[in-house]
Amino acid sequence: MRIFYFNPYNDLALAAPTGHFTPPASALAVERAGACLPLWWASESDIVLVPDESSLAMARHISAKFGLPNVASLKVQADTTGELHPWGWSRHAAGLFARAGVRTELLPSPRWLEEMRQLSHRRTSIGVLHRLGLPAELMPIEARSVNEAMERYRRWDKAVMKLPWSGSGRGVMLAHEIPDATLRGYIEGVIRRQGSIIVEPFYHRRLDFAMLFEIGEEVNYAGVSVFAADSRGRYTGNIVAPQSELESMIPADLTILRRSMADALRPIADAGYRGPCGVDMMVYDPADGREPAVMPCIEVNLRWTMGIAAMLLARHGLRGELRFSLRPNGQTVSGNGPCFNIE
Repeated sequence: MRIFYFNPYNDLALAAPTGHFTPPASALAVERAGACLPLWWASESDIVLVPDESSLAMARHISAKFGLPNVASLKVQADTTGELHPWGWSRHAAGLFARAGVRTELLPSPRWLEEMRQLSHRRTSIGVLHRLGLPAELMPIEARSVNEAMERYRRWDKAVMKLPWSGSGRGVMLAHEIPDATLRGYIEGVIRRQGSIIVEPFYHRRLDFAMLFEIGEEVNYAGVSVFAADSRGRYTGNIVAPQSELESMIPADLTILRRSMADALRPIADAGYRGPCGVDMMVYDPADGREPAVMPCIEVNLRWTMGIAAMLLARHGLRGELRFSLRPNGQTVSGNGPCFNIE
């Protein structure tokens, strides 16, 4: 048996090492909107935990409409045992399972959770790029002082600064778009809260995509996803389509790329991570006017991703978009797609 929980704000929770974290209202709205997503890959013997009665009612409606397993629940029975599959692991995620009735002995240890938290730090992406042999002049850095971050930004002229723990393109600052005084204050605040800041070159993006893997004793390739992001790199949605169609959109030798990436992810498997992994990549236009190139690792997501969800939805024969759209007040979410429709 597998026990699923959709906690899409887990990247935010990772920034709280003690697990004391309160998701913002917008994040809770996304959780409710997507709570039923795991129904699409659950089996009759699994459980999909949902956060409230309205999500439970929606799960029953979706299960009946699309012939999916009717396995949604608010709680588990006291004697329930099985593998735990949150969207992502953190101390907060462990607390969600505990509050849903999952027995303590099924939960990962605090030590393991902290090890996974450190692996989810954006410095992991830098290690992957080193193993891929990215040229030194393009290599991101983890800066631990304002001066170090500013010096690297000046070297590139245009740069992106990122929080060590954040996701879906949030926690990203385009350094060249704001005054230096404001930027210095931002950097200082990030370093004070999270210990460092990631600085990387700015790329003129042409296409955002990801390679998807399942990490166990071995690193196994699962597929690709193609997604959309706004001008600041914030995720906006995934294309749901057959793999052959998605692959045809990516102007790169995917066979070579996936082999080299699997090798570069090997140390993550050796460190004990087990589960899905999405590596965000980008096709970009070089500043010198050369042919489009691939930036092979923008971010390593050691969790489920919308790209993985889109791939699994496509296996059901679905097509279209998988996306969430927050309204201006940040309180309500509408879904576009068969997996959620709450309005």
